[in-house]
Amino acid sequence: MAIARPSVCQTERTVYSILVASSASTVACIAWGHFQLPGGWGLAFVVGLLVFMVTWVLLVRRFGKRVTPVMERVTRQAQAGNIALAMSEMEALLPMGKWVPMLAGQLHAQIGILALQNKQKEKAAQHLDKSSLGAGDAQLFRAAMMYRDGDKGGALALLEKAARRNRKHALLHCTRAWLLWRQRRVDEAIAALNKFLAKEKDQPIAKDNRLRLQNGKRMNLKDFGMNWYALGLERPPNSMMQAQHAGHPGFRQQRRKR
Repeated sequence: MAIARPSVCQTERTVYSILVASSASTVACIAWGHFQLPGGWGLAFVVGLLVFMVTWVLLVRRFGKRVTPVMERVTRQAQAGNIALAMSEMEALLPMGKWVPMLAGQLHAQIGILALQNKQKEKAAQHLDKSSLGAGDAQLFRAAMMYRDGDKGGALALLEKAARRNRKHALLHCTRAWLLWRQRRVDEAIAALNKFLAKEKDQPIAKDNRLRLQNGKRMNLKDFGMNWYALGLERPPNSMMQAQHAGHPGFRQQRRKR
């Protein structure tokens, strides 16, 4: 999966654009009521709400237009293998996270993944810890790092939280089940796959691994390809290592078989 372009349509935390829009809304509401304009105070609250919405949308769009070309450039740099330059460009965008909802969390997610690819483990952990919970790929990488470092409980807890926000992320749910299976918590692993399959009934890898566990066999996530092996939880076959695309720092979701 190439670097995701940040969404600018949902809020994750209080940002300056919301504060500015709230201020404009308050001023408009008070002015409308104070000067006894048509509708009085009853209409003043409606006017204030409209002013808030318009101001907020205009601010987000303005900053979004500045972010989009940078992210397109960063994507090209990452694909070309210029990881350090791509990270630098994204770090320069971080202050805009105070204006654009969800931007900071997504930037931290992408910087963390790139840092991990660039073998900067400490920097990767710092950014992944600040990434959006809804950034499933970032949460997967962070959980895998924690698991490899011996924090198995922390890794499972993180994936459990991330699973609630990434209900269709097959690799995330299957990885959570795999970690449970490795700890011989087979019933819990099956339950995790059942919960995912209740939403994604036709996901073949999850269905196959649920059947494996029910028949007392080991889990096998090799069909996710390098998306799975990139987590470092299992060593990939030599043939697959040759096929890995170094220019893509994230994951590509497994397509459903039709």
